[in-house]
Amino acid sequence: MALIVLLHTLSAVIWVGGLFFICVVLRPGMNGLLDAQRQLQLWAVVVGRFFVWVWLAVVVLSVTGVWAVAGGLGGAAPVGAPLRAMMWLGGVMNLVFLYSYFASLPRLKRSVVASNWELAARAGNQIRMSMVVNLVLGLIVICVASFGR
Repeated sequence: MALIVLLHTLSAVIWVGGLFFICVVLRPGMNGLLDAQRQLQLWAVVVGRFFVWVWLAVVVLSVTGVWAVAGGLGGAAPVGAPLRAMMWLGGVMNLVFLYSYFASLPRLKRSVVASNWELAARAGNQIRMSMVVNLVLGLIVICVASFGR
């Protein structure tokens, strides 16, 4: 069970910590340092690479979470409100990520390649907003996990 908890925690740290870095440090740091086109080019590369890690985190979080509830805790026993909240919030985070990955990221990459900076900016902003939403949700999940025991 300790390995499951470790993998679950590391995956959450990678996802939410990455969101924090991107939203609070990287994105604001690009403003004024790079012109708009370079920002969008960098954004497409960074988001593309980060989303590979998010995919891994989503899979590991889902598998370890289900295992902990269904098998690791002695069967599918009723779970308390904090665990239900974490499961629902995690599900919403997954949906937000999936929308960004399958809808916004391809638009961003295509627009950058085509040098269509207006569309690239729109797609990049959609991704940024989804990351902010997921950062807030992820921080709430961490608070629930910390205080909900």
